[in-house]
Amino acid sequence: MRAARIFAIAFVTGFSGAMMPGPMLALVIGQTGAQGMRAVWAIVGGHAALEIVTVVLLVAGLRHVLQRPRVRGLIGLIGGAALGLMGADMIRSAGQVALHTDVAADQFPWLKLFVAGAAVCIANPYFVGWWATVGTGQLAHS
Repeated sequence: MRAARIFAIAFVTGFSGAMMPGPMLALVIGQTGAQGMRAVWAIVGGHAALEIVTVVLLVAGLRHVLQRPRVRGLIGLIGGAALGLMGADMIRSAGQVALHTDVAADQFPWLKLFVAGAAVCIANPYFVGWWATVGTGQLAHS
């Protein structure tokens, strides 16, 4: 019964993350339009590989490193600076944004889709924030 409960919680939590619009959703939509459903398996596979590495690192002791005040401060400073630069860039280029819906996406090979699936997740602050809060808590509970 415990395994079924863990699975149910993980499924609902994972589904809530899958519904979050972001770079991975944009990649999936673009590549599904270009090559069909087979692109999704590679993208999701890259995301899953990144999550497996994250879980292994947390179990191996990364949690203890991340709890150090200097490490947390450095992560906060770098993350804050990155968010500040992204915000400034968005404001600076807001008048030049255009959406072209008639442009077909390039068809990426399987390995590039796999790597892109991991890359868009690790670059997304939502992924890091989720693992720093919800993911770590659920992992500890399990």
